[in-house]
Amino acid sequence: MKCSLSWLKTHLETSASLEEICTTLNQLGLVVDHVDNPGLSLKGFKIVEVLSAEPHTDADKLRVCQVNTGKETLQIVCAAPNARAGIKAVLGLAGMTVPSNGMVLKVSKIRGVESHGMMCSLVELGLSDTHEGTIIELPQDAPVGLDYVQYAGLDDPILDIEVTPNRGDCLGVLGIARDLAATGIGTLKDIPLTAIKGTFDSPVSLTLDFDQDHQDACPVFYGRVIKGVKNGPSPAWLQKMLKSVGLKSISALVDVTNYMSHNFGRPMHVFDVAKLQGNLCVRMGRSKETLKTLDDKTYILDASMIVIADESGPVSLGGAMGGLDSSVTSETTTVFLESAYFEAIHVINGGRTLNINTESRYRFERGVDPMMVAPVLELATQMILDLCGGAASHVVKAGTEPDTTRLIDFDPAMVKDFGSVTLPKARILEILTHLGMTYEGTGDTIQVTTPSWRHDLAIPEDLVEEVLRVEGYDSIILQDMPKPRLEEVYESTERLSPFASSLNSARKLLASRGMDEIQTWSFVSRKTADFFGTVDDRLVIRNPISMDLEIMRPTLLGNLVEAASTSIAKGLPDGGFFEIGNQFQGHLKDFQELSLCGVRFGSQVPREWLSKERSCDVFDIKADCFATLDLLGIKGEKVQITQEDTPVGYHPGRCGVIKQGPKNIIGVFGQIHPTLLKHWDCSGSVMGFEIFLERLPNSRNGSKAYEAYNLHPLVRDFAFVVDQGVPSQKIVQAVRKANQELITRVSVFDVYQGPNIPEGKKSFALTAHIQPRDKTLVEQDLQQLMDQVVQSVLNETGGVLRS
Repeated sequence: MKCSLSWLKTHLETSASLEEICTTLNQLGLVVDHVDNPGLSLKGFKIVEVLSAEPHTDADKLRVCQVNTGKETLQIVCAAPNARAGIKAVLGLAGMTVPSNGMVLKVSKIRGVESHGMMCSLVELGLSDTHEGTIIELPQDAPVGLDYVQYAGLDDPILDIEVTPNRGDCLGVLGIARDLAATGIGTLKDIPLTAIKGTFDSPVSLTLDFDQDHQDACPVFYGRVIKGVKNGPSPAWLQKMLKSVGLKSISALVDVTNYMSHNFGRPMHVFDVAKLQGNLCVRMGRSKETLKTLDDKTYILDASMIVIADESGPVSLGGAMGGLDSSVTSETTTVFLESAYFEAIHVINGGRTLNINTESRYRFERGVDPMMVAPVLELATQMILDLCGGAASHVVKAGTEPDTTRLIDFDPAMVKDFGSVTLPKARILEILTHLGMTYEGTGDTIQVTTPSWRHDLAIPEDLVEEVLRVEGYDSIILQDMPKPRLEEVYESTERLSPFASSLNSARKLLASRGMDEIQTWSFVSRKTADFFGTVDDRLVIRNPISMDLEIMRPTLLGNLVEAASTSIAKGLPDGGFFEIGNQFQGHLKDFQELSLCGVRFGSQVPREWLSKERSCDVFDIKADCFATLDLLGIKGEKVQITQEDTPVGYHPGRCGVIKQGPKNIIGVFGQIHPTLLKHWDCSGSVMGFEIFLERLPNSRNGSKAYEAYNLHPLVRDFAFVVDQGVPSQKIVQAVRKANQELITRVSVFDVYQGPNIPEGKKSFALTAHIQPRDKTLVEQDLQQLMDQVVQSVLNETGGVLRS
């Protein structure tokens, strides 16, 4: 949103400097992105009078001019055909820079005649794109010696303001001035509004024709006919105002509507009555209808778009662009001026479908003030009568202005509670009043009514923000956030389901193991998704927020590896992350699955003099995975670890697939594939694990139940010689299978190949943890158990007890 300082001051009475205004706007959240002051590059160019212009003795097209600068007479050699005695021109003196090409002027000889500067054209001053070869000619009353930039009114800074999508009211100069006035930097001027009395009935009537589903598309539509107008160029002041904000002057009638849009944030349109067929009706479009718009393009319409139609069909796309066939020209003598309120969502539907982007659409999409529909019609009517003459009809109206105000229960004490700023209640109410709000009530809680132009105010916290930005964010007292204890972060409550309580326990466990919980996007790029297999087209998002986030994630692993890569790149090479969230295999609810995923990277044991530095490996991430499974009620001894069905994304041979039964894969752990790490330029290695929570038995029933047991545990060590190809997991399961009631855990503490071990064999040393539950075991019981273990290993693996 661009706004010149002089235009802003038509609404704001202020003596504040440009710097103070910019600072205040930034404080209000209306960030001034750039200030363009064309007067700076034109400073020093003076108005002069040409006293004489004699032909150059050595060049037919050159003239030697004597010019009066107000202080002295200088000799200037000029090639312009209109350089002659008696005219007022603009002179650049030696030492100045020509804005259009950066040339530095200097005293020089041209064909042997000394010249002390240059008389300039509009092109050379950067004020025109059309070069006619002539110098600027000013009226005879132009004061000699005055800076041209001051005379032409070009010393008017242009503020380029970033308006956030929620502040549609500030897409008009009035809205910006209103916000500034609320800070006390100036006073908001009243808008001189006089109702224009019509002198005849409008020959064009209005109707709204919407079905029950689209009643809100255009709640109100005003209009009137103005006859006897003379359409031509706008006056210089209006052209200058529009040009200052980047708008091209078209004609007086069109310029008036553009002025209203930029001044009050209220788009309007004007039709040539002679080109209309009958009356106007506002309705939804119909299939296969067409409209040729002002950009000379023909669009095919449908039922999602608002149209203004006459008896022949659409003549305008509501809220977006007018039709070419009903547009005004220099021949127009009778016009229909419209001012309407179009609902944002319907303008968005039409604009996006047809890919039409206009200033009008931009404003309607962000919300305009419905209560300005009638006043702007009167203001525009008066302006047309002043510039183009004519006579106005009585106003015609269809519908009623919608009530966009809201009633919010607000406790002024929230400003201190939420914003950490202590203000008297009277000051808070003063700020809200200056912003156009009204209030009722005298107790702790008052009822605040928001203004019709503020569609973004809906809850009490919005009012707190309004008070803070007007009072100044620099008044907020900075305080550290309280640091909760780990057990408080993941503490279960009675309101949580058993399953949710289990997940909180898992979070607490992983946090205690040095991992940080993060939350990532539910989307990934197509390239990332391709790393994990074929992408289901139903997972592709039609309108992604970014092309790097166009696929619903098939796994959480990709985002966590990316987070690890980012951490390493930012100089944090050691750590771990985990996340609990949904992954997607299809577009239906049944195709999404809750998963717990974690990654580790960097050093597992930091470098210090007491211990050797060690990078994390597969066994570290396996420990994280199995500790979590154990907490969720899944004993490590009751699952199988295989390398079958290994998912892509993991390093083959350095990962394990965790199964319960032959088909139910409940988890995966291992080293991340180097190709995946290369995708993010990740140095080092990364380990990861996944637990598919909804595949766990009784996953929704909460944590495991605990049983009482005798407090006399025992341990016994075994060493078995088996074939080299037998995995350790198979031996562990064989030991557990011998007696699952007594043997609660089995761990491998040594694997050996070498002397005293036959070729093709290896030795596994294990510890069996024995937990009696109902009686203390005697020697005979233990020997019987040992025999069962040896026999079970022989039966399952062919292994024999090492002698």
